[in-house]
Amino acid sequence: MVFVTAYDAYALRAFDESAVDYLLKPYDRARFGRALERAKLRVRERRTGPVEDLLRALLEAVRPPAYERRLLVRGGARSFYLEVGAIDWIEAARNYVRVHVGAQAHLLRATLLELERRLDPAVFARIHRTRLVNVARIRELRPWSHADLVAVLQDGTQLVVSRRYRGRLPGLQ
Repeated sequence: MVFVTAYDAYALRAFDESAVDYLLKPYDRARFGRALERAKLRVRERRTGPVEDLLRALLEAVRPPAYERRLLVRGGARSFYLEVGAIDWIEAARNYVRVHVGAQAHLLRATLLELERRLDPAVFARIHRTRLVNVARIRELRPWSHADLVAVLQDGTQLVVSRRYRGRLPGLQ
């Protein structure tokens, strides 16, 4: 805190309140600049503390997470980007995932869990321990055995939605 006043009698009290500096009116630009630099230095020094940590945690909680918009796919000698919105569904393949876009499938070095965290949950839902689906690509849901469902995609692909994950689909919570 920088105190600014025309009365020097308050200077001692200002420093009792942990003042960074005390400007006595009238002051010039140079004196104001030194007080400002001192205040900036104090702010940089006190970046960690209970109040600052709490504010940082609150900011992180309200800041929307940054989800991937494109995925880099390597195919032979070339690499290219896939727009996330173009993906129909994704399946686990050991330490890889197979990304389905229309009739094509691309292999990507990542785990399904890792990719699930990188993609927007409003766009992609986990429907099975081995599959994620672009919710906008689901045309209909049909009953299957033992409370499972089958998701029929717009291109006719049928994917089992296990009862464990069915609650992750919008409207089925």
